[in-house]
Amino acid sequence: MKIEEKYICDIETFDEKWEVFMKPNNNMATPDGKYYNGLTILETHEIHLSSDMDTYRLKEVVYHEVTHAFNMSMYGNKRDFTDEEMCDFIGRYGYHINKQSQKIIKKLEEAQDV
Repeated sequence: MKIEEKYICDIETFDEKWEVFMKPNNNMATPDGKYYNGLTILETHEIHLSSDMDTYRLKEVVYHEVTHAFNMSMYGNKRDFTDEEMCDFIGRYGYHINKQSQKIIKKLEEAQDV
């Protein structure tokens, strides 16, 4: 999908709001100089998605970044999950991760139809 830098929508991880933006890939660098297809930024509650991906990869990245947002909101960005903890996380939040990811994907598809 090729979308210029723009606001897409807000999502919610229960009591926290996150803003979702599309950005050109050259704006997707972290302070360490690495480029990413997606970034979830705890301090600003923003999700950035690169506009330089095909539709299939973009959907994967949306789910990945929304999962980061839920982890940051619910677990303070926990890094090491046991198998049981991961299954608990997916059991608790998987439905909500899917719902919020689908909201973003729908907004991206609507933006393409314009």
